[in-house]
Amino acid sequence: MKFACDFVPDIVVLKDGEEIHKITSVQSYEETEDRVIVKFVENIDDIKKGFTCDFKLIYNVVDQNEQEKEEMQEDVKDLVLVYKNKYWDIERVPGFEYIFFK
Repeated sequence: MKFACDFVPDIVVLKDGEEIHKITSVQSYEETEDRVIVKFVENIDDIKKGFTCDFKLIYNVVDQNEQEKEEMQEDVKDLVLVYKNKYWDIERVPGFEYIFFK
């Protein structure tokens, strides 16, 4: 049995199979059947409403004894950006929320 040991993944944004951004400041990542919601600190000007892309999620897992660490990669394909929200809050770092539909 293996367990995720990263709180959030790094995300590589792919457009037509080519890497256009690597996001390492992910604050939260939520994936449901029909959408992906990502919050991170970076503002990426190239990503606007209607933008289509794929994500490659990169995270680490460990075995039950926490001795063997292994990098995992997972692809999320055919995403379309529908909302880009900004948020500022006294209790946390300001950032951007990107909502993609699958």
